[in-house]
Amino acid sequence: MAITEDSQLVGDVTCTVTGAPCLDVVASNVTLDLNGFSMTGQASPQTGCAGSGASGAEQGIRILQQTGVTVRGPGIVQQFRVHGIIINGSTGTHITGVTTSTNCSSGILLAGDSNVIENNISIANGSLGAPCGGI
Repeated sequence: MAITEDSQLVGDVTCTVTGAPCLDVVASNVTLDLNGFSMTGQASPQTGCAGSGASGAEQGIRILQQTGVTVRGPGIVQQFRVHGIIINGSTGTHITGVTTSTNCSSGILLAGDSNVIENNISIANGSLGAPCGGI
């Protein structure tokens, strides 16, 4: 689902999309409030990696080439076959109060300038094949 304006979760989300991110932030200067809810992908609750149909695009939240995006917890992003949250080519992104758990690669993968990642928790992310881990 493409996020183009300020948004908030209103309940737990189970993502069944294959080959694409669950939430794709495609606009600058927006806030996504997890509102205390969870986002769960299709991967194994033990390893974050099992399951068929995995591709490099199955992240929980993707933020590519945007400015001023905020993702605010509390909330959990878990069991995605790749990264829980990926921030790439973006500036001024602020991720706070989010828990990432049991994602096959990184809990939060960050590439960009002037981003703030604070007060987050990362548990049991990565795998033997992708030992990325937390943030």
